[in-house]
Amino acid sequence: MKWGVAAEGKDLESMTAERFARAPWILVVEGGTVVEAFEAPASELGHGAGSHVVQILADRGVDGVLARQVGPKAADALRLGGLKVWQVPGGTVRSAVESAERGELQPL
Repeated sequence: MKWGVAAEGKDLESMTAERFARAPWILVVEGGTVVEAFEAPASELGHGAGSHVVQILADRGVDGVLARQVGPKAADALRLGGLKVWQVPGGTVRSAVESAERGELQPL
């Protein structure tokens, strides 16, 4: 499974970010490896950051999103884009991905 993870930094040991679309970084993780890390465009966008991030993830073939919180507009964009979301309680990106792959997280 290819995951999109809202993160505070650009590697697996980074903490998950508090908010999805306003996260400093978005990581694309597959097979336990970061295949891409990009700065989230929220600082450049006043409104519509969630929709923009969702489009980026969909373009990269992401299957699911791991986030601590997802705002209503981003949640709508994820639903429309066919991406499922699982809520993570915090911790590192690595622990979030491992928990998701073991089926321990609740879908939003």
